[in-house]
Parts: sequence; C-alpha cells; structure tokens
Amino acid sequence: ELKKENLQFTLQHGELNNKPVEFTVKFPVEQKVDKALKDKIQSIASSVIKKNKFNPEQIKINVINVLSETQDFKSQIDDLGGQIGLKLIENNYKAFAIEPNALSEKEAKIHIKLPVENLDESTKLKIQKIATEVIQEHNFDLSKFTINVQGYLEGQTY
Repeated sequence: ELKKENLQFTLQHGELNNKPVEFTVKFPVEQKVDKALKDKIQSIASSVIKKNKFNPEQIKINVINVLSETQDFKSQIDDLGGQIGLKLIENNYKAFAIEPNALSEKEAKIHIKLPVENLDESTKLKIQKIATEVIQEHNFDLSKFTINVQGYLEGQTY
C-alpha cells in the first residue's frame, strides 16, 4: 500500500520472541517527515492491519528520516539490514531478526536469526544467498562482510 503513494522509502521489519512486530519506515533526509506524513503512514498501516485482520496491539510502526548517500558506513549497514529484511519477507520468511554491525569503517557483520525449528542447513544457505545478493546489489564489497545465520530458541535473549 505504501508503494502506491509514490514515496521513496525503506521498510525495515523485526520480530522476535512473541513481542510486537516492529516496522520502521525510513525516508531519505531530503524527504520532510512531519506530523502529516507520519499520520498518513499510520493511517495506511492501520487500514492494512484491519484489512488483514491482524491484532493492532501486536504491530508497532515507526516513521523516521535516514541519511542519504553521504551517510556514514554504520548507517549504511543499518539500512542494508533493512533491505535484507525486505528481501527475506519477499521470499516468505516470516519470523527473523537481523542485527547489522559495522566492525570498522569498511567491514561489517550481519547476524540473521531464525527460530531453531525453522532453520536447517538448506535454509541457512538460502538466507546467506539472499543476504549476499542484497549486499552485491547495493555495490558493497562482499569480501568486507561476514554473514552469520543462526537459530534462536523461544524466550532466548541476546
């Protein structure tokens, strides 16, 4: 539904341990994120939630600005984590968490966590492939990245 609004944005998703699903809608710094835009996004989200009969108490929506191409490496890696999350959703992965981490100004580690019961060696390889493709699509040097796919148990914290 947001794509129909013809806005430039990134959507980041996170879900872990039966807590509310959190969606963060990120706009480039050039886009003014004022109360009217936030209200519009919230309204669209509410209608999608209602239309799909989701529990609104289990979904949290954030609307923020991010830096543009001039952003620092850590911010780029954080946004890259959001892009990997979008691609995982497109590939029907529903429950996961992504922890992007800039280790230096040129190296990064991406942790992707899935429920243990959904993670076998084949799935691990598929998720690594998706993350690798997203990194390459965004013109990052793949040799500077470590991708770690692991399982988590219900109630486990990190």
